[in-house]
Amino acid sequence: EGNAMLVFNSSNGNITLDSFDYSDELHFILLDDVKGVSLEKLVSDSETNGIDAWHSASELVNYGTPGYKNSNFQDPINASSDLVSFPNKVFSPNGDGDQDLLAIQFNLPNSGYITNIKIFTDRGFLIKKVSNNMLLGMQSTVYWDGITDEGILGDIGIYVLLIELFNDQGDKSIIKGTCVLADFID
Repeated sequence: EGNAMLVFNSSNGNITLDSFDYSDELHFILLDDVKGVSLEKLVSDSETNGIDAWHSASELVNYGTPGYKNSNFQDPINASSDLVSFPNKVFSPNGDGDQDLLAIQFNLPNSGYITNIKIFTDRGFLIKKVSNNMLLGMQSTVYWDGITDEGILGDIGIYVLLIELFNDQGDKSIIKGTCVLADFID
């Protein structure tokens, strides 16, 4: 527990511009250990000490974003109705620098969502667990490089993605998608 203050030093003395009372109880309830996990303000112009103004930083950014946009930053202007999208469903992890990764983009309605991402062959065999109980930011991107859980590059072909989203409020979504792992054929 503590207090953080934003202070302006002037010739007339110090002027407190803002003050934030924080505690471990402000962190996401499902985190077992909050040591090293930053609290991030969700909307820059919200009330600093408002009960819903802060959330734990996403695991995708190593639980902190010093000097960068907060992982849970809410941008109401650019909000999309799709929880999950795939900008390029065809990717070719051949190291040529062109679409080497499959991007799985999340645009969530609020903070505190956890995801499990599993990838299956077109015949239903599980080949990769991309994430297991990963805490997301509101606008996050998770990548798959085509490597299976066995440590080898997946075969060229169609893959099925199973994405589970849930939060501590009981909201749950299951999203299924497809992608194609492609490459040049000699």
